[in-house]
Formats: sequence, structure tokens, C-alpha cells
Amino acid sequence: MGFGPRNMRTIALEEHFVTQAFMQGPGRGMEQILEAFARSSMKTTAAQVIDRLLDLGQGRVSEMGAAGIDMQVLSLTRGVEGAQDDIEAANLARDSNQVLAEAVKQYPTFLAGFASLRVLTPGQGRRRVGTCSERARS
Repeated sequence: MGFGPRNMRTIALEEHFVTQAFMQGPGRGMEQILEAFARSSMKTTAAQVIDRLLDLGQGRVSEMGAAGIDMQVLSLTRGVEGAQDDIEAANLARDSNQVLAEAVKQYPTFLAGFASLRVLTPGQGRRRVGTCSERARS
């Protein structure tokens, strides 16, 4: 296992992802913000960048292999703080954590992740970390 010298593993931290729910909520308008950056720095389009951020499957894992990355530790791009209210933040955190847990379960040797938490409710945040951890282990 591994691409590095002496089979050292290359682990990329804070690699971003988005979900459809995020793009319909706090991620609204993200495509416009990304467009100039994507064209000038990445020679691509914002839509292509977003498609890659949405991909938590074989496409991402293939790109990781091509880049010599053994594992990515994923996190939601901007988190849930951009939600309209606490209910939307809770739903967004739940959805993104579920999507992330499913991806980690499907590709456990390639993907790990940081759970999304609502910062306004730390008690519930602690419970969600426990729930996400339990799901990832099962």
C-alpha cells in the first residue's frame, strides 16, 4: 500500500466535498463565486469543480490514485454556518454527515471525514459526533 518512499502513506487533510442539499442551501451562488477562479487558476469551469466536489465515489478515488494520494480526510466546504436558520443547519449537518458516512463506509481505506456540526448547539453537536463515529465503525 502507498505511493510514497518506503511505502509511506500520503494523507490529504481537509479535502472538500459538497452535497446536493448544500448546493441548494448555503451553497447557492457558489458557482458564480467559483467561475472566475476556476477559469483563471484551474483552466476549467465552476460546474466541473462542483461536479468533482459532489463526487465521493470512484471518480474521486481514481483521481487520488493518479495524484499519489492514499487517503483523503473530507470536510464540507463551508460547513453549516451559512444556513438560513437552526433547522436548516441541523438538516444540512445531518444530510452531509450521512452522505459522508456512506462514502467512508464504501471506501474505508481511501476516505475518512470530519463531521459537520451546528456550532450554536454544542450539546447536540457532541451527540452527532458520537452518532457519526458509530455509523462509520458499523
